[in-house]
Amino acid sequence: MKEQKIQSASVCLRFNPEVHKEAVPASRVSELFEQNMIDACMIEIMEALQMLHESGIVHADIRPENIYLSLSSEGDIVPVITGLEKSFPQRQPRPYEEISLNRYSAPETALYVKHKGGWSSAQRITVASDQYSLGILWYEMLSGRMLTLPPECSTPYEAVLKGKDVSLSSKVDRLHRSVLSRMLEPEPENRYKDMKEIILDFTTAVNAEENFHQPAEALMR
Repeated sequence: MKEQKIQSASVCLRFNPEVHKEAVPASRVSELFEQNMIDACMIEIMEALQMLHESGIVHADIRPENIYLSLSSEGDIVPVITGLEKSFPQRQPRPYEEISLNRYSAPETALYVKHKGGWSSAQRITVASDQYSLGILWYEMLSGRMLTLPPECSTPYEAVLKGKDVSLSSKVDRLHRSVLSRMLEPEPENRYKDMKEIILDFTTAVNAEENFHQPAEALMR
């Protein structure tokens, strides 16, 4: 199995050019931002995607180049999703020729392209495909690394389609690993129902862990 550190030239999040002039490499996001800030940005992205999905639209191109960070008037970092020109209604997928595969693509997206749009409707690109892509992005933001893949595979979807394991780095804590593992389930039906369920699961786990540690911290004061 190989664990690849993301090259510094690889963009993870691009700042709004009106605010910042440079990109943030994936390998440095965990260095530049506190984990809770990364999580807060991710939740905002999920909330935006939830609205899109409730309208019956699949983004279908969740990747670093389509996530910008902007600054609000209060000085908060606000993520902005772009790349909507490639989105489509879930019941009417884009022609397979118009879909570009990358390392954030879900396995079912790769199957759809491989079978030239003729794969069974159960394996077509859906909102669950956005969830898979977002899971990879969240993982890279937290760890600064790509998913650990078998030596013969260059993308997560390639590993999944070959029946190989895709593993998470030990740099990612147990709480995040639990949520990310479900987001990255090979079968779409085994992932979360929607973005709201991810947010609820994650925030509930965070609150439970904070409450668990609170008594010990109080004793140390």
